[in-house]
Amino acid sequence: MNSGSIKKMHPYPGVYISLEGGDGGGKSTQRKLLEEKIGQGNFVFIREAGSTPVGEVIKALLDNNEYEGKICAETEALLFAAQRAQLIQDVIVPALKEGKTVVAERSVYSSLVYQGKVRGLGRYVEDINFPILRGVFPDIVLCFDIDPGVGLARKSSKGKDRIEREGSDFHSQIREGYLKLAADNDNFVIIDATQPIEVQSEIIWEVVKPFLVRDENVEPRQDLGAELNFQVSIHRERG
Repeated sequence: MNSGSIKKMHPYPGVYISLEGGDGGGKSTQRKLLEEKIGQGNFVFIREAGSTPVGEVIKALLDNNEYEGKICAETEALLFAAQRAQLIQDVIVPALKEGKTVVAERSVYSSLVYQGKVRGLGRYVEDINFPILRGVFPDIVLCFDIDPGVGLARKSSKGKDRIEREGSDFHSQIREGYLKLAADNDNFVIIDATQPIEVQSEIIWEVVKPFLVRDENVEPRQDLGAELNFQVSIHRERG
């Protein structure tokens, strides 16, 4: 991605940044560090699932280990889509319309990888998510790459949620899915999540900093329909 310009992935003046990647990659840590560095003001920090009252209820259900092995893939996909619909309507679109920068821990790309690729739902995930996105995809995706064994070792078994407790093959496929997305989408930036936290933070800052000040290089996207068709064709290759 060219740090001097950006092809907007939505028709609004704000900037939408997503932190993606497998479990244990340090997304939460880096989101908090970025929040500390740039503060609030013209920025909105969110996470999926959650960040709305409805989303928090859905997150509690999705994370609950009591439902391990009891939530089918379609239900899981629908629950993630439901909280995303609320988040798009209540937080993301209003913030982008106001010209704010939205920094999100996860986005629709998580569903395309976790439920679309690894759960095997393919196009079904696109069909339930794309209508609710209202033409809004992240402008910049910081993708944290780490060996699943290393990432999950950072979490104690007691602290793992329902999805984090999946087997090693599941998490290896998650990594493969993200690397394929990164190869196919030029709005992705790979972050080596094995590096020291401070090093990652500086790399992220250098990537994000040029887009935090509005200038002539950050223009609202005009070819909305064409870009959505491009996104659809990319993700359907994974069906």
